[in-house]
Amino acid sequence: PTTGTYTEIARSFSGQGGDYTVSVRIATDYEISFAEGQALALAGDFAGAIAAFSNAIEQDPSEPAAYLARIESRFNEAFEELGGELSGPEDLPDDIKEAIASDYESAADLYEAQGETDFADVLRQQALVLLTGELPIQPEAAE
Repeated sequence: PTTGTYTEIARSFSGQGGDYTVSVRIATDYEISFAEGQALALAGDFAGAIAAFSNAIEQDPSEPAAYLARIESRFNEAFEELGGELSGPEDLPDDIKEAIASDYESAADLYEAQGETDFADVLRQQALVLLTGELPIQPEAAE
């Protein structure tokens, strides 16, 4: 309902109580699609989860969490399709590797724009490992 009386019960982590302010708003289309994707992934419907996360990305392409969630669902779907045998990137079909790498790059761009350059670098390295199968050389190992 859009109007009505709501009761919220909360307790602090310490159990000591506290003073809370709660605001209620209507969920955005992005939030609805993202939550649907999470529920479908938990239920093991990875194809449905991928579709829901794709819809979330269409609703708000500036949210990196949806790209990362879609990556996880793509990996899980591939794992199931390969009968639980996934020893490395070479086991994945090329189209799946490319889709996952693209999502890593998109999420990395968004995190970098938010100033989280270290995490963006990690995501880009994941894309590189996925596409090449080679681990990046660490700066201290190159010396």
